[in-house]
Amino acid sequence: MIIEILFMRTRTLSLILFLCPIVALAQYDKTIAIAQAMSNTFNLYGDKLTGTCFLVKNNGEQYFVTAAHLFQASHRTGDKVAIQLVVQNQLQSYDAKVYFHSDRKVDVAVLKLSEDIQQNAALPDELMP
Repeated sequence: MIIEILFMRTRTLSLILFLCPIVALAQYDKTIAIAQAMSNTFNLYGDKLTGTCFLVKNNGEQYFVTAAHLFQASHRTGDKVAIQLVVQNQLQSYDAKVYFHSDRKVDVAVLKLSEDIQQNAALPDELMP
């Protein structure tokens, strides 16, 4: 009986020790994904309104995806626009080319800056170990 109890406890302990790194790794992956998403999100001041944009990379190039309504309706795809982004908690000015969806009812714009932008975002306290 004692041997059976010890065996069961050993199996339970082995299972716990096996699963703990997996759970920890899953939490780490989640934290990394959240940090990347936060680092790639910016406050954007367009020529009309203020909003949020998201940095995406394609073939080594950076593009910012945002809402088309942040810009004057008179802008055409490929126009150069002056924008401001909050980068590392500082408002910075940039020139960008703006690209709109072919159906202007689709509220999406893509911005291409002449320079690369990078920031490091702080993680929320509840994600910190």
